[in-house]
Amino acid sequence: MKTKILILLILLVDVICKAQITLEHKFYGNTNWFQTTSGLKYYSIINGDSVSNREIIIYNSDYSIYKAIPINYDPPYYDIVGICFASDKLFNSDNLIEFIIEFGSGDGIDAAKLYNENGTQLFDFGSCSFLSVYLDCNKTKLLIRNRNYNGVIGLPDSCYIYSLPGQMLTAIATNNTETLMKLAYPNPTKNTITLPYNLQPGETSIIRIYNANGILIYTKMIDSNFDRIQLNVKNYSSGIYFYEINGKTSKFIVNKERNANN
Repeated sequence: MKTKILILLILLVDVICKAQITLEHKFYGNTNWFQTTSGLKYYSIINGDSVSNREIIIYNSDYSIYKAIPINYDPPYYDIVGICFASDKLFNSDNLIEFIIEFGSGDGIDAAKLYNENGTQLFDFGSCSFLSVYLDCNKTKLLIRNRNYNGVIGLPDSCYIYSLPGQMLTAIATNNTETLMKLAYPNPTKNTITLPYNLQPGETSIIRIYNANGILIYTKMIDSNFDRIQLNVKNYSSGIYFYEINGKTSKFIVNKERNANN
């Protein structure tokens, strides 16, 4: 009898716990949240089947639409890869929401452009491999690096640092590598490897894998909902590889010998 009562109690607790999780809303497109002075907002990236119907939709915290923003851009860019640093206080003082859009093309070249909520392009940062916002002597800075994608020997990467007028309402990313990126594991590996990362709440980014020659071999969109990805490296040759997120770099080793981990 006691056993039956205990089973019923366990089932009742399980039902109550499950009932506490309620779906509030379903977004379409790549969605994340960000803070503004007027409260929490969401954005969704809508990549339609043609350049003319790419748009960013911003929602209020109650999921009502704040603005639908058509994004027009020219070839060779064909897709909106991600949004970085959405804020109404970081890039300007006009109370409009601004955000950096990363565009992609078929040959892997990325471009970063600053837009506001009216769909106006405010700045073109050019070809871009990663971005990072950080504090330096209480001043907000934006670092952008343009990578040599074509693998031309002797052609260096370019790095640009911009001073910004404001700062994020959420915590600004520190330029301390240890807090932004932890070590990959197991390292060395021969089959799979876990690549940890640490993004600020509401932040999206791109993880990029390079081989020892600096050639880009893998990209993946990431956000702050997770803190790591697992990468299958079975088809990778033995050697050193680098992964970059927001200007921070860590490395791992692929070793096909029997004593390699994992």
